[in-house]
Amino acid sequence: MKRLHLITLAAALAASIAAAQPAPTPVGRYVATLPAADSPGRALLLVLTTDHTARLTTDYKNGTPPITDSGNWKAAADRVVVSLTRRPAETR
Repeated sequence: MKRLHLITLAAALAASIAAAQPAPTPVGRYVATLPAADSPGRALLLVLTTDHTARLTTDYKNGTPPITDSGNWKAAADRVVVSLTRRPAETR
C-alpha cells in the first residue's frame, strides 16, 4: 500500500513540475555565417524580442557598413514566421 502512494505522489510531483515549466519561446539572438558571391562571406544576426519585433543585421565582411532590416515575428504552430518590412533608406 505504501508503494502505491509513493508512485502516485511521484507521478503527481512530475506532472506539477512539467506544468510549471514555461512554454518555449523563440525570443533571443540567432547567428549564422553564409557564403556570398562577391565578398568573403556574410554574417547574419537575427534578434527576436518579447514585443514581437525582429531585426536582421547582415554584414558582408567587405568593409561596407552592415545592413539592418526590421519587422515583426509571430509564432505559428511549431514555426516562427518573421516578416522583415523596413530597411533604412540609404541601403535601398
